[in-house]
Amino acid sequence: MRAVWALLWIVGCGGGDDDPLARLGTALKAWDLARTDDGRRLDALSEARSADPVSIAVARALARAENDGGDLDAALVTLDSVVPPEPSKLHAHLLWDRAALRARAGLIEDAAVDVRRCLHLGIDARALAIDPDLAAVRADPDFGQLLPTVEIRVRESDPATEVLLGENWQRTIELSAPPGIPRIEPVGAPPAGLQLREVVEDIVTADEWTEHRRIRLTFAAVAPGAAHVPAHQVHVARKSSTLGARQVEVVAVGAMKGTNVAAPASGNLPLPSTFKGAPLSPEVVVGDGTVLLRWPAHIDCRLLRNPLHSVRLIAREGGQPRWEGALVAAGSGGGWECGRGSSVSASGDLP
Repeated sequence: MRAVWALLWIVGCGGGDDDPLARLGTALKAWDLARTDDGRRLDALSEARSADPVSIAVARALARAENDGGDLDAALVTLDSVVPPEPSKLHAHLLWDRAALRARAGLIEDAAVDVRRCLHLGIDARALAIDPDLAAVRADPDFGQLLPTVEIRVRESDPATEVLLGENWQRTIELSAPPGIPRIEPVGAPPAGLQLREVVEDIVTADEWTEHRRIRLTFAAVAPGAAHVPAHQVHVARKSSTLGARQVEVVAVGAMKGTNVAAPASGNLPLPSTFKGAPLSPEVVVGDGTVLLRWPAHIDCRLLRNPLHSVRLIAREGGQPRWEGALVAAGSGGGWECGRGSSVSASGDLP
C-alpha cells in the first residue's frame, strides 16, 4: 500500500512549492505511523495531510479516522476539501466515501448527488447497493431508483404436466441471487409417484454481487396417478423467494405397474454447492444420516447394488463439469467402484 500511495502522490496527488521529496518523506513517515500505532492514528494522519494537503489517499484515510472517532462533520470537511468541481475517475471512491458519510449524516439529497457521480465514473451500481451506509439512499422514494436491490429471482419454463410411468420428469430452475449457497426447502411432503434421481447444478456466471445458477432436477416416475410437487422456499444470503408447486400426472399404459416404494422423508433439495470444493480423487463423506460418494469429473465411478433413494449429483461451473457424485442414505449397504473401462482403480463399501 505504501508504494501505491507514493506512486499516486508522484503522478499528481502531491503539490506545493517546498522541497517535494522532503514533504513526501514526512508524509510517508506519518502514514507508516498511522498504520502501526492505533493510538496515534488520527494525529499521524493529520500530520501526513499537513505535509501533503491534496493527497486523495491521505484525505480518505483521515476522514475514515475522524468518522471512527465520532467526528462526522470533520470527516465531511476533509473529503470536501479534495473533491474538485469536475471529479474524474481518480476521485470515484472518494465520492463513494463522501456519499456514505453524507447518508449517515442525513444529507440524503447530497449523498444521492455523489451516488450519481460514482455511477457516471464507472462504479458498479450493485457495489453501491450493498453498502449498508447507503441504505438511506436506497430507501428514499426520490432517489432509491439509483441503486438496484439485489434480490433472489427464480424462474423456470413450464415443465411437462404428464409423464409416462417408468420415464423421467424434469424441471429446470434459473436462480439469480446474491453470492451464497442456496437452500431449497419444500413446503409439504414429496410426491409419492415421483422420486428425485439427479440434481445438476451449474454456476453459469458469478461476480462479487450476483450468481446465476441453472439447476436441473430429474425425477423418476414410479407410481401412476396425480403427483403434487410442493412449492419450495429458496433461501440465499438472508433473502428468499418461492418456487411454485407443480401438478404432474404419471400415466400407466396397459399392464404397466408402479413400484411400491415409500417416498423418503421430506428434506431440502440436495445441491452440489452444499459440499465445498472439488475432490482430487474419489472420496466418501459421511453426513447427518447420509453418505456422499463423489469424484472428479474426469474419473468414471458408479454405485453398486443401487442403494434405495440414491440421488446423483453433478456440479458444473460455466457449463464445465467440476465433479460428480451420489448421495445415499446411511446404512444403505451400497458399494462403489471407480476406474477406466474394465480396469477398476478404486472400490469400496458405503457406510
